[in-house]
Amino acid sequence: MSFENIDFSITDGIARLTLNRPKSLNSFNEARHLEVRKALD
Repeated sequence: MSFENIDFSITDGIARLTLNRPKSLNSFNEARHLEVRKALD
């Protein structure tokens, strides 16, 4: 899965979700919220 506002990977059964909007100080917006929901679904 490829996302614009987060980095998400699963390795050896461990999920890693990294916020990836340093210019906005990683603030949440609607697009990021939707990506996190999709990644964790």
